[in-house]
Amino acid sequence: MAHITESQIPAPFSLEENMATEAIHAAIDSLFRGREQEIRHRITDLEANIWESIEYASSLQDDIDNESNDSIRQLLEGQLEWVKEDRDEWLRECEELQEELNDLERKDREQKEKEGCQKG
Repeated sequence: MAHITESQIPAPFSLEENMATEAIHAAIDSLFRGREQEIRHRITDLEANIWESIEYASSLQDDIDNESNDSIRQLLEGQLEWVKEDRDEWLRECEELQEELNDLERKDREQKEKEGCQKG
């Protein structure tokens, strides 16, 4: 069994060091919360855009199906393609933001577990 000398025992943190550490953690938590809220709002906006584009695409498809003029039908098909491209872009952005949100939540859980272990 190894003998531990007094010089090997870590000195306890000073009150100032503890307060500084807590302030840093609070600032980081605030940044995470702000980014988390920003992401949630953006995802909500994107989801609304996606649903509106689905409804608009359905309406355009009905117009295309009922249009007898080839020129107008081609214009409507072009619009429909743009709507689908926008929707696909919003879906990709939504997925990327959801991944970022999941990462933030995971890091937050890990930090809380780490702090819980240090206090316990």
